[in-house]
Amino acid sequence: MIKKTLMAVLIAVQMNTAVYADVTQQDYKKLGKMTIIRGDTYSEALTIKEEIMSLLAKKQFKALDQRIVKELKSEAIFLNGKNRHTIYLEKLAEITERYRTRDESVWDQQQQLADEWLKATPKSPLPYLFEAYLLGAKSWVYRGGNYIHEVSQDDLDIFIKLQMQRISFLLEHKEIASKDPFYYVALLKSYQNFGAVNEAYATYKEGIAKFPAYRPIYNTYIAINDPKWLGGYPGMIEEVIADIQRLNPGPNQDMYYYLIVFTATDRGNPFHLEGNSIDWERVERGSILALERYPSFSRITQVAELMCSFKGNRARVNRLYSAFGDEQIPESLKNTILNSCPE
Repeated sequence: MIKKTLMAVLIAVQMNTAVYADVTQQDYKKLGKMTIIRGDTYSEALTIKEEIMSLLAKKQFKALDQRIVKELKSEAIFLNGKNRHTIYLEKLAEITERYRTRDESVWDQQQQLADEWLKATPKSPLPYLFEAYLLGAKSWVYRGGNYIHEVSQDDLDIFIKLQMQRISFLLEHKEIASKDPFYYVALLKSYQNFGAVNEAYATYKEGIAKFPAYRPIYNTYIAINDPKWLGGYPGMIEEVIADIQRLNPGPNQDMYYYLIVFTATDRGNPFHLEGNSIDWERVERGSILALERYPSFSRITQVAELMCSFKGNRARVNRLYSAFGDEQIPESLKNTILNSCPE
């Protein structure tokens, strides 16, 4: 049903894209004049994680708050195209997941850190998110990565209890915690664990109304509606696409491109997009806009991987790489990628 719905909506979107300008040679010429940003996502992410850990260890909570808020306001981009603010929040969550232990003294120490952060910056959403992350991390120590029927009832009870505490905590402190858009991502992920379809839907709608340009809210809602989780519902993808277009109007928005990247490559194409009529003209336009904003080598590779994962896009990849000079991307590398791309 989801596959049929997606096919219908993408065809419908194709019929209503007049407001999105076609790709021109002039658009590609801009790319040839840009300096390609090089680096690797692992090193950049590790640097961010180490920065957060250092500030937490020194208990420089205000500095950490200011840093993350600055990233949110600046809308700065990470090498792979994510907002740097998102990476900071993801790495903060990862830090709480370091302790794979049932030793309560370890969790008490982390709770003390959360309490000190909250005391230092009580009006910041970040210490609330940090405490919610702690509850989630501790719950998964008991849940583990096994199938649900392989988890003991006692451990499952603890998991449920801690996840419920996490949801209650987030809702109790919503007024402050929801000032950061990642609040809605955290809440959606908790509802995923309980199959809470209605609560997830309401959270998604509220989140995008408040932060319409924050892609992780759309992406997370799609992810938790994977068949193995909430299972989706007829018209789910159609609704998300409509929400993206309604809340992010204008000829220069590239959200459609990011939606296709997320569903087709980042998540292993769970909705079988290859069998549907994707508006590749609009994806191509969105990819150019994304590269104009932040021309990293990682993003160029991402565009090529996306295009080459669907037959019929070799000409588009050729146009993309032809736009770059040899000093930007070596000819040998261009040929290697192009030759691996199906017609």
